[in-house]
Amino acid sequence: MVGLIKTQAGSLVAALALCALPLGGRQTQRIPALGAVRLAGGSDGLSITATSFDGTITTWLVEAEADGEVAMRLEGLADLVRHFPADAEIAIAADDRAATVTSGRSRFKLPVFPIADLLALARFVAVVDPQSRTHVVSLRWDAGGLHLGADGSADCLAADVEGEGETAVQIRYLAELTGALRGDSIRLNVGEPGGMILVTDPEDENFFAGQMPIRPRSS
Repeated sequence: MVGLIKTQAGSLVAALALCALPLGGRQTQRIPALGAVRLAGGSDGLSITATSFDGTITTWLVEAEADGEVAMRLEGLADLVRHFPADAEIAIAADDRAATVTSGRSRFKLPVFPIADLLALARFVAVVDPQSRTHVVSLRWDAGGLHLGADGSADCLAADVEGEGETAVQIRYLAELTGALRGDSIRLNVGEPGGMILVTDPEDENFFAGQMPIRPRSS
């Protein structure tokens, strides 16, 4: 993740406000990526994207100079930038460790989020219809990876798989367990059809949780 962004403070504050999605503190505490915003340069300028379980919002700043991409906490970036004059030029330079925000002689550092975390969250939201009543997602695994399905939509995630099988879960509960992990990977273990799904963290031997499956709805 490397990015360099230049724009006016007032324009960035307004765009961040448009992307702000209503979230509870408990949600962002368990799943930090829900509170993040992705800034990405493209041919149309700067795109600013935020994702929650209710959907994704993207806005653009066509006058911005942007190259690469960066993700950081939306609230923290907005709180910082709104203290600058609206016509002040803001520069954001980011790498995999931090983002440096400068304007004139002022210089601040903000933590960044792995872009992969936001993309994974967006893919979960895209597969699961936020308007459905039960928020059920089916999980099917085979040599091709981990297949997600809900309400006629489907996606496939790259994964190391042993054997083949299928189950279904409430997406919100699985997302909360995923957000509690300390590492970048998750291990799901299903002993038998209809059995409890064991969730562990390959990078934290002390993390252990279970989720009961549910019957997937007929497609």
